[in-house]
Amino acid sequence: MSINTILELDGQRVQLSVKRAKDVADVNEVSGDRWLITDFGGSVPRLMMVDAQLKYAEIKLQRKLQEMGEGDENSRILTLWKKKRGENSTEVLFGVVPGANMGVYEDLAFESRDLHLTFSFNRLLLATLEKYGLKQNVVVLFEHDRHVDYMVGKQGRILGAGRMSSFAATSEAKLALAETIAEEMKLLEKENHQKIDRIIHFGYYRSEAVEGGESQSTVQTSSTAFGQTKVGDAKTGWVGEDGQATGGADASWVIALAELLECTPEVLSPSRLSMGDGSFLITSIPKVLPLLKAWDAVNKDLDKAAYSGQRLAPWLTAAVWVLVIGGLFVHFWFERNAALIQADARQLKSKIEQQGQVETVVELSDAEKDMVRFAGQLANLTKIYDAKRIIADLSQARSDRKIQLLHLLITHENQLPTILVEGRIDNPFSVASKEHEKFLSALRSKGYTLLENQLDTDILQLNFKLKLTRERES
Repeated sequence: MSINTILELDGQRVQLSVKRAKDVADVNEVSGDRWLITDFGGSVPRLMMVDAQLKYAEIKLQRKLQEMGEGDENSRILTLWKKKRGENSTEVLFGVVPGANMGVYEDLAFESRDLHLTFSFNRLLLATLEKYGLKQNVVVLFEHDRHVDYMVGKQGRILGAGRMSSFAATSEAKLALAETIAEEMKLLEKENHQKIDRIIHFGYYRSEAVEGGESQSTVQTSSTAFGQTKVGDAKTGWVGEDGQATGGADASWVIALAELLECTPEVLSPSRLSMGDGSFLITSIPKVLPLLKAWDAVNKDLDKAAYSGQRLAPWLTAAVWVLVIGGLFVHFWFERNAALIQADARQLKSKIEQQGQVETVVELSDAEKDMVRFAGQLANLTKIYDAKRIIADLSQARSDRKIQLLHLLITHENQLPTILVEGRIDNPFSVASKEHEKFLSALRSKGYTLLENQLDTDILQLNFKLKLTRERES
């Protein structure tokens, strides 16, 4: 299944392919399944301690941000990582997105005919840190425009996160930025009694269009071009995978930063993608994109489950056919052997009758009967109700989009599905109960039978657990 990858960063939106990239004015112009990796209009990674238990950390964090004059009650906190610190303290790694901005991305996913998953660039930083920081502390740097987003720590422990910017794009400004970042990193080392061992750098650079189209002569060679040029033990430079120097995207400041921190730098080699107008997109983002998983998306769990189900569908279909064919083979094999056993029994009975010693013929053993029964059950696997149909019915029933479906479990007994659904409605009980009843009515109209309905109310939300079944259509 082909996935269209779209990057939305610093006011630019581009679609990536293997060797080219193109500007995208509207995400809906891209047909087919999509992965949109976005900065949500400038959401910066942050690490903050709040006085709350782990499960209430986001509520306390939102109030704390409002008291600081940052965001409002409609702002969305995208939690990347959190960890308990003491009895009533939690450390949270997060990004803040204005509610209006978040609504745009939710509408894109809801209105798309195909699968659409939205990811945060902050999640990409965390995925990179978790890969390279298995046993040692690393600082991951994401350079774009004049900004550097950073995340420090290792798998299971985050020391710091944020953004720093240079006043210009010149080499001198970047060296000054390196000194500023080094001061911040040394402060984090001192506060946490930790040593940073490694720097991982990836970036995004858009060259200007030049006269002469995509001529290679327009690109100057640099010893610190983005890529795999060796400097001591460090991998540095922006040299593309095709061996061409990228020019303009100078990463020498990363070496200077590594010297100040006395650690090892590594600049991930970029792809050099033609934009078709004489300009190039020079980025190492494709090196770390495979680290993102579907469940890292900010979409509802039902959307992510649908994506995972579609990706696994060919394998599940093949597995079912193997089981069905194997079951039929076993069924026919036992049927044939049962006929042979019955024929032998008849011959034996005939011989005994001739000798005047009639005895009862021994039937199949319980083990043999169980094997025949199991073969029959395998042959009936094709009658199991389609899980994709159930997911589609649930999605259509929550048409107002105020109902959040958090967990879904589908089992089968006697070819009939048993569906366990857990969800939440973010409204006071008087409103939420009506929405809940509409949701149940929509499911009943589709042929579902409600077996259990458990409700748990809070001040501003209603939690529910449903147990459903459905008769197979004739």
